[in-house]
Amino acid sequence: MVVEDRPLKDSWTLWVKLSPDTKSAQQDKDSYLGKPIGTFKTVGEFWRYWNNVPSPSSCFAGKGQNPKKLKTTDQTVQCYFLF
Repeated sequence: MVVEDRPLKDSWTLWVKLSPDTKSAQQDKDSYLGKPIGTFKTVGEFWRYWNNVPSPSSCFAGKGQNPKKLKTTDQTVQCYFLF
């Protein structure tokens, strides 16, 4: 059975905001403004992105713990947002 992917009225972009990194001006700008992860136009595309975003518990530390750092940049995830 083939399920039709339902279009959204508008396209949306999933963004991530990382902690500041002082290694370069561009990384610091990306940290401040946030960085796009991907844009989607259908319900199926949304779920393909959302199902591959790390869960909050794997990015954010609990009360009294240090935030977990990304292996590639040594930065921490501050938040995710949709526009």
